[in-house]
Amino acid sequence: MKLSPLVILFHFAAAGSKGKIFSRCHLAHILHNAKVDGYEGVRLADWLCFAIHVSNLDSGDITTFKGTHRDYGIFKLSNRDHCRDNSRHSWNVCQTCCTYFLNEDLSDDIQCLKRHIKHHKGLDTWKAWRTHCAKGDNLQYIKNCGLPVPKNVSLTMKEP
Repeated sequence: MKLSPLVILFHFAAAGSKGKIFSRCHLAHILHNAKVDGYEGVRLADWLCFAIHVSNLDSGDITTFKGTHRDYGIFKLSNRDHCRDNSRHSWNVCQTCCTYFLNEDLSDDIQCLKRHIKHHKGLDTWKAWRTHCAKGDNLQYIKNCGLPVPKNVSLTMKEP
């Protein structure tokens, strides 16, 4: 069944309206409860830095790249690789519809990003990661969130 562009646009608008802008610490606790800290060498603070810089913690965010692809949700998972949205061919490695990444339930987003991290050995495929998070000590992102911080770590850096 082929959908009209108007129906597709409405579908994206409706899905996007279910998104949520998370606080830094709320997302930190969600990630902590999902036990992502240290997954394939990526620390919880790294996940948080990444989400802040790719989506500003907005799970309803969609970025469209002219003529190439779209990135969805809080972790900017793409219709080129991670999910399908019927606008282009997708590898759909996470076997899901892209609009599922636009709501406040982050469990599918987390599982998909874990799959990406495992396959690509980290987050280097995202420019925002390379620019803002890869070279720094990201522990400042979990500061004052009530989460355990490794001993002998100074969190005197500027609050994000």
